[in-house]
Amino acid sequence: MHVELTIRRIPAEQQCMVCFQKYHPAQREVACPHCGARGAKVISGEEFFLESTEEK
Repeated sequence: MHVELTIRRIPAEQQCMVCFQKYHPAQREVACPHCGARGAKVISGEEFFLESTEEK
């Protein structure tokens, strides 16, 4: 039995712990693009969404 999975990645979103602005980090960015501070809370992007499964 073979199963085909369709998975959708959830884009990363972070919130700066200094200015509290939310942003989508670009390529493992570690500094806030708004204020330049380091240190952010991950809001989303550590998960994925299983859209469908189909038995082949």
